[in-house]
Amino acid sequence: AERADAYLSAAAGDLVHRHTSALFGNISLLSSQVEKAIEEAHSEEEAQMLLEEAMRTGRVESIELSLMGVRRLVLEAVAVGSLLWDAERSVDMQCPLTQV
Repeated sequence: AERADAYLSAAAGDLVHRHTSALFGNISLLSSQVEKAIEEAHSEEEAQMLLEEAMRTGRVESIELSLMGVRRLVLEAVAVGSLLWDAERSVDMQCPLTQV
């Protein structure tokens, strides 16, 4: 059975990674910023406070979205995913794609 959350091809996975990086920046860098910001925390609450402070001061990159902005982002992601899924299946019928 096919999984809806899996990519059919390595090319699709690469495309999603590139677009995610273009939208949100280097995920590895962001992870490093978050880890550094909360490394002194002794509890989840303290980690949350340290992270919020790091975001306020710009030590951790962040974006602020309204609820409507989040809805739009999710709808656009679903639309792109659907188009990518359709394109993969169409191409795979013509010539088999490299499976992930």
